[in-house]
Amino acid sequence: MSGRKAKRLELSLSVEIEKCVIARGGSREDISIVFSKRRDVFDRCAELILAAVREMKDRLEFTFVVRDGETFISLVEAGAYDWKDGWVTAERFPVRSSPAGERKLVLLYFGRSVSSKQAIEEGRRQGLERPTYEDALRCGSGRFAFVSK
Repeated sequence: MSGRKAKRLELSLSVEIEKCVIARGGSREDISIVFSKRRDVFDRCAELILAAVREMKDRLEFTFVVRDGETFISLVEAGAYDWKDGWVTAERFPVRSSPAGERKLVLLYFGRSVSSKQAIEEGRRQGLERPTYEDALRCGSGRFAFVSK
C-alpha cells in the first residue's frame, strides 16, 4: 500500500472510530485516553478485524432479483435444469409471495462437516436471513450477480 493510501486509510479509520464512540456517548478525549493507556485495545481491534476478514473469505454472496408474478414453473424453466424429478412439483413447492426487488443469498464455507442446526446458527450469528427454496430456484435461474468471495 502506498504512503498516500495508508494515510487515507488511517484518517478514515480515525474518523469512523470517532463517529462510533461519539454515537455511543463517548468523546475524542475518551479515545485518546484508551489508546494511550490500554494497548490491549489495539489487540482486540486487530482480532475483530481479522475475524471479519476470515468471515468474508468463508462465504460467497449472490444478489438476485425477485419479480412479481413468479411461479414455480417459470423459475424452473428459467433455471434450464438438465434433469427433473417427478416429486418436485408446483403443488409440493408453491412459490410463496415475496416483495419484489433485490435479495441476497450467502453460501457459507465451514471447512468441515456441520449440521443444519450449526449452519443455521452461524447464519443467524452473521445476521443473515434464512434462505428459502424459492431463493435457491431464483439463483438457479442465472438471474444473479456474484458479489464477493
